[in-house]
Amino acid sequence: KQREILTERQKLEDKNKKLKMLSEQHKATLSKLYKRNHELKMANKAKNNLVSNVSHELKTPLNITMTYLEYILEDKDEPLSSEQREMLEIAYKNSERLQKLIEDLLDISIIETKKMKLNLEKINLMDFMKTLIKERWLSIKEKKINIRVNIIDDDIFIITDGFRFRQVIGNIIDNAIKFSEEKDIEIIIKKDKNYAKIHIKDSGIGIEPSKIRKVFDPFYQADDSPAKKYKGVGLGLYIAKKIMETMGGEISVENNIDKGCCFKVAVPLKMSSENKKQL
Repeated sequence: KQREILTERQKLEDKNKKLKMLSEQHKATLSKLYKRNHELKMANKAKNNLVSNVSHELKTPLNITMTYLEYILEDKDEPLSSEQREMLEIAYKNSERLQKLIEDLLDISIIETKKMKLNLEKINLMDFMKTLIKERWLSIKEKKINIRVNIIDDDIFIITDGFRFRQVIGNIIDNAIKFSEEKDIEIIIKKDKNYAKIHIKDSGIGIEPSKIRKVFDPFYQADDSPAKKYKGVGLGLYIAKKIMETMGGEISVENNIDKGCCFKVAVPLKMSSENKKQL
């Protein structure tokens, strides 16, 4: 029995040594992970600061360039030849694209550092949608499409940030126009309990079922081929989703039965106290 007790004791001591060794290894691993996590946080903060600073530095000279281009294009005293006008218009359109990219990068730095502030106002949703569509009449005309909006008997009012909400819905409508080819875009507006819901249905290329969950990821593009037809870097929908989350709303997408896809946005009729605390 004494030998058995000594043997068991030795086994327990061996197990205890192993546990101590494993515990020390675990502590060392945790220490490395904490250190790595801190380094990643600092790197992410530095990245956001760099993106924000560079974007601001790019914005100023670009705005000056666009101002001069506008002045030359609108100058009646010094008429341009058709070739000169065409080249300047191309320069201006590409400047607009660059301006949009810079704005998107600034928005991402604001979102990821959680510095987004919402300025709440009361909005008539139907008037809001009509204005957005009217602002895009030239693009709609060029693509030879129509935008149909359902008729609502009662006005729907929401209390939200008009600028940010315009950014979300405007981006989805722009995408619908970009991907639709000579077929109507349908917009359905309705009220459901504490939310206003907007469905925007296009007739575009749709989204592969295996990739539909990725459309709100940063830099995702439906057309990612080297010779892609549709321009963009894939930041708009990522920003839209983050804005809707900040507002306490939702945004989702699904493919239509026939062709294209339908984006669904649910925005609170008014901001909840919980969401206001997060701002």
